[in-house]
Amino acid sequence: MKESKEIRKNKAENISSDDELKSAAIITKPTDAEVAELTGNVYKVKEMCFKASKKNGKIILGKMEVSYPNKNITTIYNEKGGKIEEQNAEQYGFLSTMFYNDNGQPIENRVYLKDGTLQQKGIYKYNERGQIIEMTNRDAEGKLSSKVEHFYNEKGDHLGCNQYGTDEKINRISKIKYDVNGFKIEEIVTDGNGVYTSSNIFKNNHKGHCVEMAMNYADSSLNKLHLFYDSYDSDGNSIYANYVNPKGSLGLENYTYEYDKRGNWIAKIKHYKKNVTNVNFREISYFDDENFISFEKILERINADSNNQAASDLSELKIVEINLTDEIGRASCRERV
Repeated sequence: MKESKEIRKNKAENISSDDELKSAAIITKPTDAEVAELTGNVYKVKEMCFKASKKNGKIILGKMEVSYPNKNITTIYNEKGGKIEEQNAEQYGFLSTMFYNDNGQPIENRVYLKDGTLQQKGIYKYNERGQIIEMTNRDAEGKLSSKVEHFYNEKGDHLGCNQYGTDEKINRISKIKYDVNGFKIEEIVTDGNGVYTSSNIFKNNHKGHCVEMAMNYADSSLNKLHLFYDSYDSDGNSIYANYVNPKGSLGLENYTYEYDKRGNWIAKIKHYKKNVTNVNFREISYFDDENFISFEKILERINADSNNQAASDLSELKIVEINLTDEIGRASCRERV
């Protein structure tokens, strides 16, 4: 039976409508710059963290912090907001630079000594799905330091990996098993010769989230048991709980922010029990303006504002003080222009 023109027209309209709905439902992935909470056409951000104190109403900087989670990183973005290079400041005697592809994935990492001598180079490779398939690290002379190969099935499930030693021979093999629902249930680890060394057994809730992980020794006896039941509600959804200190409050920290004219913070002052402990600075340059406000200038203006609230080159900046908790443990915010 042939379809009438009216029926074919209605079907075409429905298909067009469905396509429009699918297009509208697509969620645009945020750019690297947006993830870093940056606005505008940002070109470069140099972030530094210092220990600090306050004396006679002025903030005094101490030594630069180099340990995690305090960041001392210079990040370069392309005009689409994608991260293309990241330079880590001196940390434990080393400097490192990471390069990224157009998908924001790391493709090369170079580690240098203080004098700029190349110490190690890491190369990252991906499959068509964007999944990591190989990570290789070699020293300045090209000798292998480490290598890991990852394997996947046709559905994209991670099946395990092979790790290589400096002799370029496999010294560790891991294989992952899934149940009929596609949830990971077991990871078996052997040495390069296939001799069993350990295993991890996973128990999942109905949404596939791990709620138990048993780590076993080579003789299959239990090493450690990790429980994650409290991380999910009765519906199996993840719960993000606030840290509660022994006294029952959410914490005693608060921050003061200084913003540039484009709405990006350029100073973040950390207070603990009302005492200044650290200051993070961000020297930000843009594609249409590579001039940035130096951290020395930012600090000078913060101290000037603290003393006399006088107008300055940063007069359009807002100081926003965010108190993480008030006296009854609720988040509060106070803003001053």
